[in-house]
Amino acid sequence: FIITSYFLIPAFYDKNKIKKHLENQIFEKYNLRVELDESLKYGLFPSPHFFSKNTQINYNSKNIGFSEKNKIYISLGNFFFSDQINIKDLIFKQTNFKINNLSFRFFIDLFNNNENERYIKFINSKFFYLDQYDNTIFLINFKKLNYHFKENIIKEVISKFDIFNIPASFKLKHSEKDKDFFIEL
Repeated sequence: FIITSYFLIPAFYDKNKIKKHLENQIFEKYNLRVELDESLKYGLFPSPHFFSKNTQINYNSKNIGFSEKNKIYISLGNFFFSDQINIKDLIFKQTNFKINNLSFRFFIDLFNNNENERYIKFINSKFFYLDQYDNTIFLINFKKLNYHFKENIIKEVISKFDIFNIPASFKLKHSEKDKDFFIEL
């Protein structure tokens, strides 16, 4: 009973305060600016997490993505104080990205993150590449787009997608220690 009560403490946090704390921590840790919806809720299983619908992803003060569902997994640390919650991993589902030449750098900046033992996953997402008049040039359907930051400063991007209805996969691995890049398409 005591253990279950401990893990349920975040369900009673002030929603606005925890929402701001999570948005700030996502920016600090992942260099990813998000605006969480007011429907932020807490879930206990399979591990403690907050989930939200209708999350906006911003880059350079512009909205470049809209995620219908996302989960923010938190560490099993101190739950007594809302400002001590620590984000572990992020999952975004059904995200629509609207990218042009100026905002494409978002994906590079996300890859250049230096966090260890964390990941960001985009599942069942769409990538609309736009021209200067906001017309869609091409569309990519991502089954998955995973950013994984491992120990020993190894960064990895794994993606499965369809472009022009042709299935493809992409893997990029970078070791900062050895200064090696491995790319597989």
